[in-house]
Amino acid sequence: MLRTMLLPEPLTPALAQHLLRSRDDIVEFLKRLRHSKVMLTCFIDGGFVPAGARIDAIMPSVDELVLAAVSEMEHEMLSAANAITVVAFLRGVKIQFAAAIGGTIATASGIGVRVSLPTRMLHLQRRVHARARTPRMRPLECMVRGETNLPSEQRLIVLDIGVGGVALLARARDMYASGERLLNCGFNLGREGQVTTDLIVRHVARAEGSGGWRYGCAFADITPRALERVCCYVEGIEAQRRAAVSINA
Repeated sequence: MLRTMLLPEPLTPALAQHLLRSRDDIVEFLKRLRHSKVMLTCFIDGGFVPAGARIDAIMPSVDELVLAAVSEMEHEMLSAANAITVVAFLRGVKIQFAAAIGGTIATASGIGVRVSLPTRMLHLQRRVHARARTPRMRPLECMVRGETNLPSEQRLIVLDIGVGGVALLARARDMYASGERLLNCGFNLGREGQVTTDLIVRHVARAEGSGGWRYGCAFADITPRALERVCCYVEGIEAQRRAAVSINA
């Protein structure tokens, strides 16, 4: 089942303030999606079965984009559709737009699908991107593997996690320095899967009540797919917290 955050948002009046209508702004965001090679989830003709694609070309002069599907089956789905609703995530921001299908076109890498340049685009920062405390019973761990990418160099407890980064618990104050880049940091997010990314230490402070030190770290060059997994993990933690509050109320 697709998670709620991956589905298109109903365009209610409350979301009007998050809609981009400037052609220049829309083209700029499309360029960012293309440059970052972000995976687009394309919902076909208002349905719930998506096809995956990436932006191959942007052609403002003819009001079109060219999408490259990630598989032959998904190319067939896209090329046979009349319209699509596209959902993507760019650095934690949910991007959504609708487009009409205009047939296929030959590209340098194969055959692409022509779609209309969107006239408006939803640009939504979801509330679940705030930091969430990780469970105490089965705490999330960070494995810092370093340059050699060994199975485990350091194994640290994650105190909280969000779209921007994590807070790690360490016993020593001088384990890492502010500004240091921690390479190949792995997280097992359970059903969301594995995430590996670099971290940059932003600040070090006493971790209250633990006798250790709190290392606040930012994600460095995290991939869109990994960021999507982090967002889903945070959403799951928040859902469990709300359920517990409801039961105890």
